[in-house]
Amino acid sequence: MVYPIDTHLTYRCLPGYEMEGFPDAQCTIFQAEVKWFGPDFKCKVDLALFAAKTCDPPGDILNGIRKGGCFDYGCKVEYECQDGFEIEGESRFRHCQADGTWSPREPPVCSRESLGFNWGLDILREER
Repeated sequence: MVYPIDTHLTYRCLPGYEMEGFPDAQCTIFQAEVKWFGPDFKCKVDLALFAAKTCDPPGDILNGIRKGGCFDYGCKVEYECQDGFEIEGESRFRHCQADGTWSPREPPVCSRESLGFNWGLDILREER
């Protein structure tokens, strides 16, 4: 590609990289020669993007247990209900997201199975 004299270009780094230096370039005449002045930069990996993010503890559920103790980005926990109860909700799993939140936002609920009787038991137990 041919650029006219006095053309200004600005360079950018790809997502996930941060710029260090001077990203601008200009097509100029210097000592009777057409040359580019600039750029002078480097794109370096943005290490903050790769730093492990941690989610708050995902919470326990009534009448169920939580399996999994890793609360860092990329980890997941699983919920299981006690005998006589069944999972309600989007999923039995919750995943720690890059922004430090859990997905889905709320843990599942263990509700009584429809067996025609009620033992009157409410158990809260956490497995680590």
